[in-house]
Amino acid sequence: MRIKTNSIAIATLLLATIGSNAYAVDPTDLKVMPSAACQGKGFNEAAKLTFFEDALKNSSSSDAFVICSFVKDNVNNGIGKTYSAIVEVQGSNGKNVFCTLTSRSRSGKFLADDFETGGANGATFLALNIKQPNNFNSSYSITCILPPNGRIFGYTTSEPSPTD
Repeated sequence: MRIKTNSIAIATLLLATIGSNAYAVDPTDLKVMPSAACQGKGFNEAAKLTFFEDALKNSSSSDAFVICSFVKDNVNNGIGKTYSAIVEVQGSNGKNVFCTLTSRSRSGKFLADDFETGGANGATFLALNIKQPNNFNSSYSITCILPPNGRIFGYTTSEPSPTD
């Protein structure tokens, strides 16, 4: 009987906690993406890259330009709200990785961007944020410049909820 009473008390406490604002769920839609979702910007850049289970590596002796997809399924509710990406990268030989989150209109016109560099001294996270311009059908992409032996381990994207 004691186990049943304790279970009821725990369940009651859990329901009360979930109903309070102290533990409200963040109203965003997160997507965790592997480095395999990235690719070289064109044939020459693709030839520089080596894909591993845990990372995408620039195996060449020159910088590699990489583009990573940003899956967006909020097309009607995001005007003026923030879209974000966190990219886990590692530079090499004291050189940083440079990444940009860019928004474009349906016709490809530049709308907004944010960029950050890091990783020269080891793996790090680059945080990128842009506010949705007044354009319902905009698209997003992440581009990075990897130095020789630089890596992308993966990335997380975030868009406002509710999604469509």
